[in-house]
Amino acid sequence: MWSGPGFRKIPHCFPTDGRRSLAFALSMGSLQRADDDVFARIGVFFSSATAGTWAAWKRLTFEYDGLRYVGSFAPLFVHQYSQAWFDFRGKRDKYADYFANSAIATDAHRLFCLELAKQFPDYSDDLWGITASDSEKGYVIWGGPPEVGPIDGTVVPSASAGSLPFLPQPVMRVLRTMKSRYPAAWSKYGFVNSFNPLKNWYDGDVVGIDTGITMLMARDARSGFVWNTFMQNRRRSAAWSALGSKRISPRLGDAASERSCFSSNRRNFASCFDRCFAPRLPKADRSEDSIQFPTD
Repeated sequence: MWSGPGFRKIPHCFPTDGRRSLAFALSMGSLQRADDDVFARIGVFFSSATAGTWAAWKRLTFEYDGLRYVGSFAPLFVHQYSQAWFDFRGKRDKYADYFANSAIATDAHRLFCLELAKQFPDYSDDLWGITASDSEKGYVIWGGPPEVGPIDGTVVPSASAGSLPFLPQPVMRVLRTMKSRYPAAWSKYGFVNSFNPLKNWYDGDVVGIDTGITMLMARDARSGFVWNTFMQNRRRSAAWSALGSKRISPRLGDAASERSCFSSNRRNFASCFDRCFAPRLPKADRSEDSIQFPTD
């Protein structure tokens, strides 16, 4: 991928890489509708961003325990950040269904953590999740599969919480466990950035970007509010068109679709989530779920 003045090369990543794909997609939409404001200027900055660039993006295929998905040699967060905003459900381009792909990647990560339980017995179906975070020795980039970094049994709450829409039931199981069984992992502002039950170590910090992805994905899983708001933007529509995205219907019996489909149970999920993590708010304070935003 080439971007910016002087055509600096961004060598590799895949289309749902949360660090780049959101800006890339918006730039594509801006090039289609470069008629006003800051988005037009972003479009000029990414003037070399074309559908051909999207097609040239590397899409490495990984397989773990029988699960195949598109990914990269990076922690789980790359499957999360762009999808907190873009609603990829029921859509695909000619390469992948990216929502289902991230659900499969999350499940592969869960199984990866279960395999690590042979070395670090704190990992289980009740407690898993490793992504770039603080550690006892400082900031570390770790995760998998494939295994990345000096994994030592540390648990990162945002790793599982950032995948709430992808695997709501397994993730809620983990979040309940962390809050009930490890009270030191919960603070005034939510979960600490990371903790290691084997060493009885708990991070003293709550990191905004990781708490942020937790809150965004919780809102998407509860009501779709962030998705619904963001997807009203007209440049988003232009981006879908430019990238060749199309709607699809989940196939009956498709394991990935079944794992990631929670819309019919959203009311039950929201009720469960609130009981575990949020004080009951007056009805008026929840009215944002029905706000209509302008498309511009």
